[in-house]
Amino acid sequence: MWQAADGPYYLKKAGMFRKTSLSPLPLGLPIFSLAIVALGVETVVCARHVEHTFGGVPYGVTPVLPWLASLFGAIWVACGACLLARRTRRTAALMLGGLLFLCTLILDAPKYAANPGNMSLRTTVFELLSLACLAWLIGGWLTVASHYLLALSLLVFGVDHFLALAFIGSLLPAWIPWHVFWVAFFGAAFIAAGLRSASIIGSVPARLESA
Repeated sequence: MWQAADGPYYLKKAGMFRKTSLSPLPLGLPIFSLAIVALGVETVVCARHVEHTFGGVPYGVTPVLPWLASLFGAIWVACGACLLARRTRRTAALMLGGLLFLCTLILDAPKYAANPGNMSLRTTVFELLSLACLAWLIGGWLTVASHYLLALSLLVFGVDHFLALAFIGSLLPAWIPWHVFWVAFFGAAFIAAGLRSASIIGSVPARLESA
């Protein structure tokens, strides 16, 4: 039985640890941490003014229950900041991933299940799931499942780019040329990244077995 050990990028078998090729880029963790902090700050700032979903906060809560949105925002800021410290990294990552997953499962997934053709709802579900998976990978929990779910999310993002080429292209600012080209380019990049992520994690046990 293969299992994650000592962080998300090591696999253990018979007491032996081997580093895999899944190690993140050196700037990956700080960038992710900064993104979570920014999401939390955005949630707090917009809590009293915008009716929208921020970081798992349900639609309609922000103007009606701003204290709840502010609480979510404060949690995201704290988790994002604690990711940078080695002593608190695992706890913060598991807490962040768990909360994002629960918010998705309870608040967003049922809406999407009732309307599976809604691309906006699908994007919301898989965006939060992908953030939860990244947090779990940092914390070294559910490593294989998180990689596969993250790969699935990337594939969904890529396919949706091609399903809405014109619409997504209309969202780009006018100073950027070739709108449709860039939408298709990044759609293909998402798909390629998803396939690559799935193929890497799928081949790790076989590679380690033969090593």
